[in-house]
Amino acid sequence: MDDLIIEGLTVRQIEIANKLWRMETIEEIDQFINSIPKKARVEAITVKEMMIAASIDHAIRVDPDLHVAADVLRRYMRDPDC
Repeated sequence: MDDLIIEGLTVRQIEIANKLWRMETIEEIDQFINSIPKKARVEAITVKEMMIAASIDHAIRVDPDLHVAADVLRRYMRDPDC
C-alpha cells in the first residue's frame, strides 16, 4: 500500500501515527492507547481515527468498486429514504 498522507499533523501526532502504524494488532494498539495519560490518549485516538479515514479514502481512490459503494453511502446519508 502507498504511504498515507494526513495533512496538518503536529510533530507529536506524527510520532503517535508512526507508533500506531508499526503495531500489528488492534489489541496492541488498544493496549498502547490505554497505557498513556488521558490527554495523550485523546490525541492518540484522534490520530488513529484520522489514519482509518485516510485508509478508507485511499482505498476508495484506487478501487472503482469501493468508489461506487462510497457514492451510494453518501446518497443514503443525505436521504435515508432513497
